[in-house]
Amino acid sequence: MDNIINNTPATASRSKIQDFFLYLFCIIGLYVSAIGFINLVFAIIEKYFGDVLFDFNSSTGAKVAIACLVIFFPIFVWLSKVINKSIKNFPDGANYIIRKILYYFTLFIAGLTIAVDLVTLIFYYLDGEISIRFVLKVLTVLLVGGLIFWHYLYDLRRDLTQVTSRPKITVLVVSVIVIITLIFGIIISGSPMQARNKKFDDQKINDLSSIQNSVTEYYRTNNNILPKNLLTLSQSTNYSGYKTKDPELNIDYEYNVISQNQYRLCANFSTDNTNLKSNEMNYPVTEIWKHGIGRVCFDRVAGEILVPGKIINPL
Repeated sequence: MDNIINNTPATASRSKIQDFFLYLFCIIGLYVSAIGFINLVFAIIEKYFGDVLFDFNSSTGAKVAIACLVIFFPIFVWLSKVINKSIKNFPDGANYIIRKILYYFTLFIAGLTIAVDLVTLIFYYLDGEISIRFVLKVLTVLLVGGLIFWHYLYDLRRDLTQVTSRPKITVLVVSVIVIITLIFGIIISGSPMQARNKKFDDQKINDLSSIQNSVTEYYRTNNNILPKNLLTLSQSTNYSGYKTKDPELNIDYEYNVISQNQYRLCANFSTDNTNLKSNEMNYPVTEIWKHGIGRVCFDRVAGEILVPGKIINPL
């Protein structure tokens, strides 16, 4: 009875629908994992092989890539294992049209990626713009595309009824490489606590920048007179939109008048951005807002164009 039920058209139809989504989800997991891995390796390369013309903050891209790999790579490995086990038990599953379509499409994408990658390498070589970081990125794409192409070409050609340990070895090697890459990615992106502290510090810099702009406008519209304190500034309806409190410590930022047109802004920071390049920082963090850890003060002159200056760290 069970055999009869399992061979009914309805059961076969449900099986094909299940296989369709199983293979589709597996291939999606492969694509997302491959893209995430490539982006993570790119972030690591950019971290250790810097270029002043193209360097940007790579930690955000690394975090996105890490999240993709942590979720989709295990799903891909698990679904691949389920598919291989299913084909081992039911060899006819190797002839499913959905399997061949997705696998051959993957071969097409991998082959096209390899070709474009090599064209890019030759073009930039002839154009005289080859650098270590560029070569490493090209090799990364070439290796990932080549591994995917080789694996699925082998899977389509091999005798699925024959027992072989090659797929398991491939999965093991790839998993080790992914884990090592994830470790390096976590190192360059920082811990969650570091990321939280940096966000607080970025917000503080944004707040101080807004206060600075408001003080300058106040100075210009009040006969070149600085506000006595932040309360005086906030009482003016034109400057009521900025924040005067530290979002982390919930205390007022420090504002002190030094002379007729000079003043000082102070805040407490949890991170050090003095070694970061200007194009690695979030606006408006530039050279004039670099800070160390702890209480840091910035001297400002109302009405003048700001240039990189000295950071004051009062005891």
